Amino acid sequence: MTHAGPTDDQLWDDGGIFSLSSDKMVRSLWGDLTIDEMLRTVPTYGGDGDSSFWIVQFEWPMYSSYRVSLEMIGCNVISYFPDDSYIIYRGGVDPQGIVSLPGVVGISPFISGLKLSPETHELLFTEVPVVEMGGSDSLQVELFLPNAEIRWDLEEASGHPVVGSDIVYTLQLPILDPEGLLSIDGVRWIEPSPVYELHNNVSQGAMGVEEVWQTYGLNGTGQIVTIADTGLDTGVDDHNVDGDIHLDFDNRATIANWAGTSPDDGHSHGTHVTGSVAGNGRESNGTIRGMAYNSSIFFQAIMADNGALNIPSNLSLLFQQSYENGSRIHTNSWGSSAA
Repeated sequence: MTHAGPTDDQLWDDGGIFSLSSDKMVRSLWGDLTIDEMLRTVPTYGGDGDSSFWIVQFEWPMYSSYRVSLEMIGCNVISYFPDDSYIIYRGGVDPQGIVSLPGVVGISPFISGLKLSPETHELLFTEVPVVEMGGSDSLQVELFLPNAEIRWDLEEASGHPVVGSDIVYTLQLPILDPEGLLSIDGVRWIEPSPVYELHNNVSQGAMGVEEVWQTYGLNGTGQIVTIADTGLDTGVDDHNVDGDIHLDFDNRATIANWAGTSPDDGHSHGTHVTGSVAGNGRESNGTIRGMAYNSSIFFQAIMADNGALNIPSNLSLLFQQSYENGSRIHTNSWGSSAA
């Protein structure tokens, strides 16, 4: 290794990676390491030294002047990174120019190994049963910034068509070229995709909502509540027709189909959850009601015909549709035990 620059801790390593290191830690799932230790310990691949995304570490906790100084030379600050660092998009800015900014004590490319945990790294480079990936048969890849062109790089590295948009994509396992995947500039994080399963499929008992109804008069009036789940009863609620859906939801629901051939509920989970949230008790003469029994309902049916939950990689697509339909409350009784 040869040293370059005005101090001994500015260096170009044998892989051609310029960095500046101090005794401050960079904290990741690979451990608490100085930048120098990180470059010697965490895997690097491809053109990491030419990455557009870098870690810039400062002497003190984050003053606003640090961010301003980065932006003034043309860098785009992406997010905080512990300790006392920013992840930046440097574009064409020379790293030497960043080093000269006031307060900078550390700088390094966001190297490939930081894009995943040590456990996922080991699994990615080993042919393992799906069960060791937490039961997942795919990887979820998050980008630093939206980049539609990166889809083609992801498909080339994975060897499969990819699904997703904006900053989140799903790649089917196995991966054809793991090193190629990790080398893609702009990838922020890689992990096994969550295996979604139904939650809240057991009665929750008394929720203590009577006091809220009676004391504060909060019962959902004036609100549109969104539920994303398996389906809703018959899947049809024509507000000009009585009795075409369970009476607790009749003439109150707007239904959007995200998955199967019909938004009806062949499973019953979605109907149960919607009853817990917003059933008005009409079927039981008011005896059994949901918490927001006087609200309107926007329902997103997400179960495919094969019984799988068809959750978009980018969850914001669900939330955006809900928002555009006037809802400000989104409730989900599904998830992943790995998340």
